[in-house]
Amino acid sequence: MVAEKNKELLSGQKAWFTYKCLESEESNDAILWHHTNQPVTILKRLTNIDECEVGRMYSVKFNDGLVYDVFEDELSRFENNAELRQKEAGGRGRNS
Repeated sequence: MVAEKNKELLSGQKAWFTYKCLESEESNDAILWHHTNQPVTILKRLTNIDECEVGRMYSVKFNDGLVYDVFEDELSRFENNAELRQKEAGGRGRNS
């Protein structure tokens, strides 16, 4: 489920992160590549960016404690906790 464009993700909400850029150790965001297909907790929506230019961005926290800023289109919403548990059981990132 791709994040709905008109509905903001809220602080404390769970989402699923999928990395959509260069999948390489040479990438400036290689750490995110290593965290793809993992659940995150939304910390806050970033307000210090030009959303017209880049779209919505959020500060998120991964289960291992990493906090990073990501694009909204890299986040998928969950209808309920059961859907999140099912996704967690079936998908793991490279570093798990």
